[in-house]
Amino acid sequence: MRTLLPSSVRQSALTIILFSAVVLLAASALAGPQKTVRVSASGQIVVSEPCLDPPAGLCQDVQVSGIATGLGRVRGELSERVDPFGHYTGTGVFTTADGSTISTEFEGQVMPNQDGTASFTETHTIVDGTGQYENSSGELILTGTGDALGHLDVSGTGTFIKG
Repeated sequence: MRTLLPSSVRQSALTIILFSAVVLLAASALAGPQKTVRVSASGQIVVSEPCLDPPAGLCQDVQVSGIATGLGRVRGELSERVDPFGHYTGTGVFTTADGSTISTEFEGQVMPNQDGTASFTETHTIVDGTGQYENSSGELILTGTGDALGHLDVSGTGTFIKG
């Protein structure tokens, strides 16, 4: 036998459910739709030195500039730590023409090529932003090459959800 809840309790529960649905719909409407982003950039490793704290590895600072669909021209500052096996992790801050920023955390793998260059693949997760990109999210998968002088060419695609 089912026991019916008093009408005041049913009405309160219904009000809470409807309010939650409205909040979720509003949050979805405020967040931008997911967009595909294509990136093309070049850059330079500007600092490359042994990391001072364990574990052993190479600490690098990288500057890049390029263009991303939907974002326009971007320039980036990245800091990364490469282990002896070519695996690396790091953070990046990318600034758009209006001064808004997109912050990422990334990890990747670099492999030496027989011609003295290196190839790499990395995955960036968007973790924060400022200005028009505050509360944005997404992921980018990038591939590239680097030469012995530290020059980099990068391209990739991913998803971007404007906050």
